[in-house]
Amino acid sequence: MNNGTGNAGGTSKPCVRHYSGSTAGRDYVTLITKSGLGTKKTIKMINDVRKNLGKNFTLMIDPNNSYDLKKSLDIGGALDDNDFYWFEDPLKWNDEKSIEILGSNLKTPLAMTDQADFK
Repeated sequence: MNNGTGNAGGTSKPCVRHYSGSTAGRDYVTLITKSGLGTKKTIKMINDVRKNLGKNFTLMIDPNNSYDLKKSLDIGGALDDNDFYWFEDPLKWNDEKSIEILGSNLKTPLAMTDQADFK
């Protein structure tokens, strides 16, 4: 597995951390986005990554619980359009209502969460 800092979307500053590798003969890329990256730049990055890598890569994104519902829906639409494998932790792990709304409005599966307190 490789990890590093990407320069997606033509910005001069790194905007994602990425992990890539291969499993079961299929290449994958996971994008870990910075929460400060705006919605339009994130959507551009998603479109650019898919365009540049093509359909043979499995793509996932993890904004680390940093989006609100509107941003999650907007970015989720771009994930749907670009056949992302999953949308990991877009919302706070305990915002059950927003998670339900988001999950019912996207075809991209949600991967929720590795941060819940199960005491």
